[in-house]
Amino acid sequence: MDNTIRSMQIKVEKMYHDVLTPLGAKYQLEVLAPRTHAAGKPTILFLGNHSSGKSTFINHLLGTTVQKTGIAPTDDGFTVLTYGETPEESTGPAAALRPEIIFSALDRFGPAFLSRLKLKMLNLELLKSMNLVDSPGMIDAASTGQERGYDFMAAVRSFGESADLIVFFLDPEKPGTTGETIAAFTKALSGLENKVLILMNKADMFENIRDFARDYGALCWNLSRVIKTKDLPEIFTTYIPNLRSNRGDKSSGVPLEGFDEAREEVIQQIRNAKSRRVDNVISTMTEQARRLDMHIHVCWDLKRRLLSAQAICSVITFVLFATTVAFGYIFREANPRTIPLAVVGGGLGATVIWWIASQLAIRQYGKSLIEDLDATFERIYLRDFTLGQRDDLTTRWEAIRDHAESALKSMGLRSLPSRSPRSSRQFRKLQKLLNRNITNLRR
Repeated sequence: MDNTIRSMQIKVEKMYHDVLTPLGAKYQLEVLAPRTHAAGKPTILFLGNHSSGKSTFINHLLGTTVQKTGIAPTDDGFTVLTYGETPEESTGPAAALRPEIIFSALDRFGPAFLSRLKLKMLNLELLKSMNLVDSPGMIDAASTGQERGYDFMAAVRSFGESADLIVFFLDPEKPGTTGETIAAFTKALSGLENKVLILMNKADMFENIRDFARDYGALCWNLSRVIKTKDLPEIFTTYIPNLRSNRGDKSSGVPLEGFDEAREEVIQQIRNAKSRRVDNVISTMTEQARRLDMHIHVCWDLKRRLLSAQAICSVITFVLFATTVAFGYIFREANPRTIPLAVVGGGLGATVIWWIASQLAIRQYGKSLIEDLDATFERIYLRDFTLGQRDDLTTRWEAIRDHAESALKSMGLRSLPSRSPRSSRQFRKLQKLLNRNITNLRR
């Protein structure tokens, strides 16, 4: 398996190096190869609302209590659980510098993040084959940077990119409605959806099937507002066995057999995380290639319209200049000794004034095109939307729109290539990658 993964990753890295990265640099859309450690153990990232059962699930998975649990938030930082012959715990910058921490450049999130980072080395069998990352519970905050002291969403993104599987916990009390949960799905996990498993935990809390149906429906409704796909991903509804009886609660009012099966399926997917790595690497590259293709098409449509405006202005300028020269010639033929300088001078002056005014207008027109990117996107993909609902296109556009606008404002439309991308060898390689190479890799 390791040799297969490494061989596949070498091929994918070559595609990034030969096709995606050069094109991304040309059109100023950042394309980064996934930070997947093929030779290392798979990594599982646990995300979710506070008190949704992340730490409890980890304890159940490992068969012993290693993480604190409770109704109130019990941890405000990330905890990396890995294997060690001798149990050991490191915190702060010392943890970030340990060789067992495979996540790169964690110090970029600042001292507030590092002071909350923990590394736990445990002599547990499961950790010989994988690393687990527990995260702080998500809260309903308008500005998570102010609440936590560091960019929480950027940290989630960093861990998510390196993870092979992301298990996202939601619970009946807060079914996907906290501010950070929404931000995680719409921003931090954008493009990583293929790695995410969504769990609705604490199914044993319901007193009857009606309460379960109402909460499950609310969860689906809330997720449909932030996950812009035609179909919602599968939601695994489960609970932690024996937890209710240990608290002295009454037995659940809903049958739990199906939830037991869902929990075991999630655990099996966690144990098989390494086999998902190849698919994750290919899926990530595929999505980045499609986003780059969309970005290039939008850029070329804007450039084409700008070139059309410039061509019209150039034609009008030439007509004005030619008309001025023709009038000058006619008047000179009528009176060879005298050239009506007022006519010629006025015509040339009007031509110059028109040229300057047209260039200013073109510059303003280019700015207006950039400010109305949504209309450009809708026009380019009008046929796709006419043939059928294409939520995947909308989701992809929402993921790159801000980056595209920032890049276009930074470099300006004039600096974009003036030739159609179809004439570019690199763009043809991108189309070949999307239409043939990726399919061959999956085979």
